[in-house]
Amino acid sequence: MADHEDLASQVASRIRSGELPSVVVRSLMQKTPGLRVYGLLEKAFEAGSFLNILGHWRRSESSPAADAQFDVFVIHELLSAGVELPWDRAWCESEHDRIGPALRAEASARHAERMRLISYELLREKVLSLEGRPACIQAIWDGDSEGWCISLSVVMESHAQYSIQDLGQIRFGGDARLFTGEVPPWPEAKYATDVCGRLAAELAAEFYFPSPDSPDVNLPHWLDVGAHNDVGPERKQRPWWWFW
Repeated sequence: MADHEDLASQVASRIRSGELPSVVVRSLMQKTPGLRVYGLLEKAFEAGSFLNILGHWRRSESSPAADAQFDVFVIHELLSAGVELPWDRAWCESEHDRIGPALRAEASARHAERMRLISYELLREKVLSLEGRPACIQAIWDGDSEGWCISLSVVMESHAQYSIQDLGQIRFGGDARLFTGEVPPWPEAKYATDVCGRLAAELAAEFYFPSPDSPDVNLPHWLDVGAHNDVGPERKQRPWWWFW
C-alpha cells in the first residue's frame, strides 16, 4: 500500500489535473477504509481546513448533490489559499446555485423521515409491541459532536422486573443554534414534552423528563429515583447503551 506521502502526492496531482475532489476521496476511502483523508487533503496542498466538511460528508448518505457540495467547499478552500486549479470562483458560485434546490429537497426528506421515526403513532406502536406494562416514558438529554439531542426510552415492567427499551432520538439542529440565539427554548424539549407526555398519559405510565429547559447529561434516570428505586439490582435490566 502506498505510504502517506505518496497518497498525498496522488491527491494533489489528480485534483490539479481536473478530477473532482469527491471522486478522488471516494476512491481512496474504498481502497483504504478508515483513512484520514482530510489529513491527506491538507498535506497534499498545505492549505485549507477540511475536517468539518469531510466528517459531515462521510456521515451523510452518498448523493450527487452532497458530492457536489463537498467539491464546491474543497475547491473554494483551495482557491482561497491561492492554489491553482482548473476551476475558479465563478464555477463555485454557479455550482452552489445549481445544487441548492437538490440539497434543500434532501434535507427536507431527511427531516420528514426523522419526524416519522419519532411520531406519536410510531412511538405508540413500538411501546405496544413490547412485552409487559409500560411504567415510564422517559426523555433524557444526550449529546455528541453534532450537539445536544434527547434520547427517548420506555421502562417496561414484566414479571416483577424492569427493562429499558430505546425509542429513538430527537434532534432538530446542532449547537450552532446557541450562538444564533435560536435556543433556548429548545424545540426538542417541547416536542418530547408534548408527544411523550401524551403517550405516557394514554398508557397510564409516568412521564419522566428532568431539566427540560436546560440540557444536562448528569441527571439521574427514572430507575434511579422514586418509589420504585427500592427494587434490587437484579430487577433493573439496563441495556448496553445505558452505561455510555
